[in-house]
Amino acid sequence: MKKILTLIFGLLSAHLIAQNNWALVPDTSTQFKNYHGIYARSNGRLTLSSERGLLFQSNNGGNTITPYQIPGNFSIYTPILFTDDLHGFVGGGCWFTTPECIAGVMLTTTNGGANWQLEQISEDIGLLSFISATNTGTVFTLGDYGALFQFNTTTSQWDSIYQFADGVNTGLQFLTDEVGYVMRSTHINGQQKFILLKSTDGGTTWFELDSARGIANFNFINENKGFAAITLDTLFRTLDGGETFQPGFVFGDNAVISKIKFFDDEVGYAFVGFPNQHHVVYRTENGGETWGLDFEIDSVYLQDISMVSREEAYLICSFNTIYHRKGISAVGEPEGFLKVKIWPNPAQDVLNVESEMAGTFTLFATDGRTVLSQYISGNAQINCTDLSPGLYFYALNGRILGRLSLIP
Repeated sequence: MKKILTLIFGLLSAHLIAQNNWALVPDTSTQFKNYHGIYARSNGRLTLSSERGLLFQSNNGGNTITPYQIPGNFSIYTPILFTDDLHGFVGGGCWFTTPECIAGVMLTTTNGGANWQLEQISEDIGLLSFISATNTGTVFTLGDYGALFQFNTTTSQWDSIYQFADGVNTGLQFLTDEVGYVMRSTHINGQQKFILLKSTDGGTTWFELDSARGIANFNFINENKGFAAITLDTLFRTLDGGETFQPGFVFGDNAVISKIKFFDDEVGYAFVGFPNQHHVVYRTENGGETWGLDFEIDSVYLQDISMVSREEAYLICSFNTIYHRKGISAVGEPEGFLKVKIWPNPAQDVLNVESEMAGTFTLFATDGRTVLSQYISGNAQINCTDLSPGLYFYALNGRILGRLSLIP
């Protein structure tokens, strides 16, 4: 009874505090569901991955959901990708295999999801947890452990192109047929580390990007520009394909950035969680320069998001809830936000700040650490005597605005 009441309270709270652009999709189905991933196409066509060998599909935005299961298979399904209206892929598998639940499986459809074919393409233990398509439609998949595969459209088979070892794969993204990234959890000198690897030859060879060690998740917009969560609070940005990362935006309050996903060069979303179980979706419309609150929810975990267009998206949460976004953006640039001046630069002991907008002025070291935070309103003087000489980034209300040099 306590669990049921908690579930009802969580759903009611979520519904009450959802932003105006987001609406809870009613679902009266009694079928077992535990959603892991979602892929949304136009006209309300949804595909959702789940457990026990179940997919769920809808042609009306989730109001009516139909289960799909291949007889005799009870694998776990996670990532979903459609390259066009007809061709789709769902990765899955099992960590503890049985004759009915096998590792490294892939579902494929060539008729928009009306029928799916099951194939085991990897015998490595675990799930095919990541699928990525390039700008030309080439599809790659990667499991928690083991090999990287590329779909061969000529033979309609999956070719193994690289074998990872000694670690766990935690992310995959290919931008072109040559350039791709893999995030991995590994142990270095007895400590767990999350690293980002890059390939420039279609996955044949990989090298580590030292700038992104400690990464939690990432997403690239193009071959040069991308974002990564490397430390708490701070979203880092790269403009050189991951060779260097610098602080890009700060959410504050010990926030955990659990997902970054872009629709195009301008519009993207970030899942941000706070220690009090408050979960927030932030949205950007200018390529990550600024982020605005778009959706907030309590006691329910944000699971996945799929974007149909710049304004339309579907979000799944724990308790198998689906939210639909369709409307004018809630994100706006505050008046006078960019009208911030600092001087002198380079500075020594005192920094002068002039802003038409009140807020929190913050200085960050190049590794993202907060070294100074002070509320300002109008003109202010910042005492820098306790800071070491070097390069810093300054921000107002979380947005990185420029660089500051401190000299002896």
